[in-house]
Amino acid sequence: MACPRTPRLRGTFRIAGKRDAARVAQMFYCVYILENADGSRHYVGMALDPEKRLKKHNSGLVFSTKAYKPWTIIYTERLDSRISARAREKFLKSYSGVSEKRSIISANSKFGKN
Repeated sequence: MACPRTPRLRGTFRIAGKRDAARVAQMFYCVYILENADGSRHYVGMALDPEKRLKKHNSGLVFSTKAYKPWTIIYTERLDSRISARAREKFLKSYSGVSEKRSIISANSKFGKN
C-alpha cells in the first residue's frame, strides 16, 4: 500500500549517463490520505515520500494538521508525474471528488464508515 522510497533530486543536475537517466525515470509522486487517531479528521496530500511527509505532519511542522495529530496513512496512490498527482489531489479535495474520497476512507479506515 505504501509507495516505495524514491531518490530525491534537488537543484539543477546534468544527466551523465544511462544510470542517472534511469534514476530520474523512477521518480514518482504519491497521493495519500491521512487519518487522525480518533478517525474524526482526514487529510489529502501528495509527496515523493509519504512516510517522510507523515513524520512532518506528526511532528507539528504542517500548519493544517498540527492540531489533530497523531496521523496515520490509510491510503496511497502512485502517480507518474507531479502534475498528475496534483490533479488527483485537487480532485479528491473538490466537491466532485468527495464521494470517491469517502468511499476510499470507508474502505481503508480502521473506524469504518466516516
